[in-house]
Amino acid sequence: MSTIDPVQVRAERIARLRRSPLRPAALVTVLALSGLAAALTGAGIVAMLDSMRISKLNGVFAGWDSRLDSWFWMFPVGLCAVLGLGLLSTVLARSAPGSRLRYPVVGPIPVAAVGAAVGVTLACPQMTAPLVVGTRTDPTFGDDEAWGTTHWIWYRVDVWWPILAWVLALLALAIAVEVRRRHRARTARIADLLETGRIVSGEVTATSRLTVRFIDAAGTDRWTRPPCTIPVAEQPATGTQVAVLCDPEAPADESRIFVGPRGARSVEEFARWLT
Repeated sequence: MSTIDPVQVRAERIARLRRSPLRPAALVTVLALSGLAAALTGAGIVAMLDSMRISKLNGVFAGWDSRLDSWFWMFPVGLCAVLGLGLLSTVLARSAPGSRLRYPVVGPIPVAAVGAAVGVTLACPQMTAPLVVGTRTDPTFGDDEAWGTTHWIWYRVDVWWPILAWVLALLALAIAVEVRRRHRARTARIADLLETGRIVSGEVTATSRLTVRFIDAAGTDRWTRPPCTIPVAEQPATGTQVAVLCDPEAPADESRIFVGPRGARSVEEFARWLT
């Protein structure tokens, strides 16, 4: 039986990792590996798709063997690696407990989306060619069948599947960049308000959807419902006192009202609960 609390040991190990000067380089490396693992996953998806495709394009007696059957392992191995590396990147990106994730450019989801698109693009040209283009042949009984629209769609999977993968990847990148832009804009507003606004005491009046009551510079009671994601350990109860950063010149402007833990005085403290 150990005399040391394993939870404390784990917390101290994570804290040392977060303080390490090598953490930024490690985070970039982990994200790059996530992209490679996602490429492997994408190739594995194409391998499974190829088995379905060839069964649609060839007749039963013409053979349904896919040339990519030996690639099936890529999907489970790549997916497990993507999930594991994603969790590791989250640990590395969180500089302190309860703080916002900080990635060098974008996070693991868009990186994985781009990696998967690369894997799909590289694997699709390797898909199994049908025995006869345009016909589901039956070499045993001669009961051939001309392809219909669905068959032609399956045949051109090697074209539209990479296009779809890249559309999704670019969409993930665009969303990630926009989210990052909004976070930067809100952080800039907090920094501006710390210089030009005021910090007042607020009281939590509801927790199901965080609602805070505070008194503005004119002595008027106001309520705000900030978009917050609060760690369970920090979830305030009804009646808890919190800090409210607001603009005395625009007390009704919700975009210029920020809520943080009691005693909050810095950008990081007022940004930590933001969604």
